[in-house]
Amino acid sequence: MTKNVDIAATAPKIAGLAFANSGQVCLALKRIYIHESIFDEFRDAMVSAVKTMKFGNGTDATVTHGPIQNSMQYERVKGFFNDINKEGWKVAVGGKNEESAGYFIQPTIIDRPKDDSRIVVEEPFGMPLPPFPISLLIFLSFSIFPRLHFFSFSTHIHFPFPSSIPR
Repeated sequence: MTKNVDIAATAPKIAGLAFANSGQVCLALKRIYIHESIFDEFRDAMVSAVKTMKFGNGTDATVTHGPIQNSMQYERVKGFFNDINKEGWKVAVGGKNEESAGYFIQPTIIDRPKDDSRIVVEEPFGMPLPPFPISLLIFLSFSIFPRLHFFSFSTHIHFPFPSSIPR
């Protein structure tokens, strides 16, 4: 996120995209990089959006998100919850996974984990989401993150490329 993004309009959409289909979408947002000048406000707005989500049985009309797809993936995602205390991660929302009759995982935002932590270097394909403050988007090069799919949200986008490059 750039520092000029409309936080109130964008943060709920980002949270929704990150946790769509309980985080089990190939293009679901897995890491969120937010300009450092708006990081706390943006994170807090995502937390507020997550708190409005209801996870559970899809036959309940008030439920917005269902279970993890199978037991193998459920156990894998639960492993990230086990890492919260082990790694000393700060939890912005969620962080506990109540046992239930089904593969339900609580949506969780991990605040600023270390760059080399498992939540960052592995693909959870589930509920935990780590946001990070950054000063410049340029640091997110494909040499650092070779499989990175990059989306930018801003009210002003300037292309630093010559006009001959098609957009």
